[in-house]
Amino acid sequence: MDSGLDPHDHRETPTDNIVLQAYEGLLGRDREGKVIQKLATGYERLEEGRVRFELRSGVAFHSGDSLTKEDVAYSINRIVDSDVGGLESSQADQLAGVTGAEPSDGNSAVVVESDGLNPIVFALFASYCDVVNRSFIEDNDSEYINSHMDGTGPFRLENYEQDVEVVYQSYGDYWGDEPPAEELVITAASEPSTRVNQLLGGET
Repeated sequence: MDSGLDPHDHRETPTDNIVLQAYEGLLGRDREGKVIQKLATGYERLEEGRVRFELRSGVAFHSGDSLTKEDVAYSINRIVDSDVGGLESSQADQLAGVTGAEPSDGNSAVVVESDGLNPIVFALFASYCDVVNRSFIEDNDSEYINSHMDGTGPFRLENYEQDVEVVYQSYGDYWGDEPPAEELVITAASEPSTRVNQLLGGET
C-alpha cells in the first residue's frame, strides 16, 4: 500500500495519498489546477535564481510545535541536499533547479535559491515539498519517521499498520477549514476484486 510515512523518501502515488492527509507544502492547487496558498501566504521573485515565500502565522504541527521558517528551510534542503537530514531523497529532481533554502532575516519568510533563472519554481512548490518538523526528523531514526507523522495537515495519525491500515483523526487545531470527517481510514486491498467490492459497499 505504501513505502513508509517519511514524506521525502518516496515517489509513489499510493504513498502520496497517505502522507498528504497529514503533511502539506508551501503552495498547492485547487480543483481547476490553479496555484493556491497553503503554508505560504505570499511569494515573489527577488532576482534571478532567488524567490521568497512569506509564511502563514499561527500554524502548529500535530505535536503542538509551532511552524517556523527554520522548519521550512530544513524541509527544502532535506530534499535537494543529501548532506541534510540523513537522507538522499528520491524527490530531488522534482524540485528541478532548486539548490537550497535559508530563513529570511527579521521576518517569517524563507528565501529559496535556484541554479540560475527558474521560471517554474512556484509551480514546482505547488506540487512538491511537504514541510516537516525539523526536531521530529533530527530526534528520531528512519524507522520511527516511517511509522509516525508530525505534519500540519487537516488529519493527524492515530494508528498505522503498514500494508494493512492507516487511521487518522481530524486535527482540531488545523489552520484551515475544518476537515470533512472526524475520522479517515485507509485500508489495503491487493486484489482488484476486493477494491471493487469495497467501492460498491461504500467503504472507500
